[in-house]
Amino acid sequence: VDEAKKTLEDAEDALTDLEDEVATTVYSDAAAEEKAQQNIETARQKRDSAKTKYNSAVLERKIFKRYTQPNKLKDLRNKLAQARLNMKKTKVRTEASLAQKKKQIFQHETQIRKLERDLAKHQSYLPMMTLRAPVSGIVMYGDPDRRWGNPEVKVGMDARRKQVIITIPDMSKMIVDVNLPEQYRSKISVGDRVIITPDSIQTIKMNGHIKRIAQLPVNLIPWDQNSPKIYRTVVDFSGNDPRIVSGMSVQVEVVSRILKDVLYIPIEAVFEENGKLLVYRKTLGGPEKVFIKIGESNNNFVEVTEGLDEGDDVFLYRPFQGGK
Repeated sequence: VDEAKKTLEDAEDALTDLEDEVATTVYSDAAAEEKAQQNIETARQKRDSAKTKYNSAVLERKIFKRYTQPNKLKDLRNKLAQARLNMKKTKVRTEASLAQKKKQIFQHETQIRKLERDLAKHQSYLPMMTLRAPVSGIVMYGDPDRRWGNPEVKVGMDARRKQVIITIPDMSKMIVDVNLPEQYRSKISVGDRVIITPDSIQTIKMNGHIKRIAQLPVNLIPWDQNSPKIYRTVVDFSGNDPRIVSGMSVQVEVVSRILKDVLYIPIEAVFEENGKLLVYRKTLGGPEKVFIKIGESNNNFVEVTEGLDEGDDVFLYRPFQGGK
């Protein structure tokens, strides 16, 4: 506006100067006067043009002050407010992310400390991983006292605390584990003499005694309630024969009582009839049925207290079966 105003003032001053000059000048011919008038007209046109530009600049300034400037200021203020809001959001997000990263760092540091403790603990276990035999002897895998559920010992297996992995039996004092059938429990007592014969070496006979008998019976097959009842029995014996090793199967003969000067017959010769016991004695006239009374017995023989005499021959079967 100021520049347009100055241009207008310069144009008006130039027009005024030309008009004054024409008014005070006496021209000798019409051509000179006409040229002076043309100059005045040109100056007047410049003044009018400058005046138009000045009015346009004033109008534009009014429009700028009333509409353009307020709208632009409003737009800039809105952009400023939005920028501040975005800055706050960015700050909140950054602070939240920073807090999360700090938490993750703390968790990682805690995990590192835990792993370092675990590493130190497991490194302290390394000296314990070396097994040294305290005595010389035969190595057995697992727990021989555990009859059922002994895990297979192999490379890579998982071991639990206090699990028996290897056993070295004390060969200087051995015992025999016996499953005593319940029908013999009443005939056997702790301290009874035992004759032990290994299945693989029948020529060896070792003496021992009943050391312990379980108070309660168990099933021979733990998961089968219909299996026979047995009493867990321990037989103690002293034998230093190098041929006897742990794990051997043996036959056990318990001497519960010794009977001297008694009459006895094979148990297969005794039969039952109407609740009475009898035998078939051999005579010159053929088999004779004789009722007897018995005393003590074992798996093979039975004591005869009445009905037979020493030297009598008896049948091991019923001679009259089949009507013969």
